[in-house]
Amino acid sequence: MIRSLPVALFFVLSLCLAGCGGPNKPAQNGGKPDEHAHEHSHEGPHGGHLIELAEPGKENKEEYHIEWNHEESGKVTVWLLDGEGKKEVPTTADNVLIDVTAGGKSETFELLPLDRTTGEKAAFKFEVTDKGLLGKLETVGVGDVAAKVRVKVNGTAYEGSFEKHEEHAGHKH
Repeated sequence: MIRSLPVALFFVLSLCLAGCGGPNKPAQNGGKPDEHAHEHSHEGPHGGHLIELAEPGKENKEEYHIEWNHEESGKVTVWLLDGEGKKEVPTTADNVLIDVTAGGKSETFELLPLDRTTGEKAAFKFEVTDKGLLGKLETVGVGDVAAKVRVKVNGTAYEGSFEKHEEHAGHKH
């Protein structure tokens, strides 16, 4: 029994030092809770892909997300969503822009508002039908193909990057 006591103490001490690693675990940044510990869905409320938005050149505070979806026809639809990526957020922006870089060339695509919902002409859903854009978005991450989305919310510019497009069940085409 004396021989197993050091092993038992080592085991208990190891558990105490390891901690639980849960969402409230202090981060390395001065003991503050980890700001990115909350759960994210990779799919938005409309069944599309989520992109986190941030002010250009600033740290991402996850104030807003863009959800994007597409159809085989070339229709690309985006919705402006809240920081949780769940609720639609109206904006008075005239458009949403998608910048695509491929083969050393850059191209900008304009998505126009569909659902002006208030007297202030606010919208949260934007769309364009362009098979060229869709083809490029489906190849982001292949070779040198990259894309980012830009939108103004309450007069402040936000942007986010598209990630490699993964097919999944139930996805609209």
